[in-house]
Amino acid sequence: MATYTVPQVVPSPAEDAAALLKAFQVSTYEDHGYHFDMVLRNATFESGTDEDSLTRVVVMHAEKDMKGISSAFRRRSSVTLEQAIAKETSGDYRSFLMALLGS
Repeated sequence: MATYTVPQVVPSPAEDAAALLKAFQVSTYEDHGYHFDMVLRNATFESGTDEDSLTRVVVMHAEKDMKGISSAFRRRSSVTLEQAIAKETSGDYRSFLMALLGS
């Protein structure tokens, strides 16, 4: 026969919702680099280069959090973000993206 214990204090639905929201915000923030890493990996490693996705991520995150995204990219692939972009792009477009990456 199983024994069940009842907690002394049962949280209210509002407290449960607040805890869930906080957990979601933290996990979303921690996975921020992972999400954009996946977008960049799909943009560079799939057949053909998805220039729209590549440009969007690099331009929108060049100043704020590109280092975190770049390190997440490096952890999950065998090349650096700069190497992947240099391989998949050319000309002025490559120069533009590399300048935004700080290379």
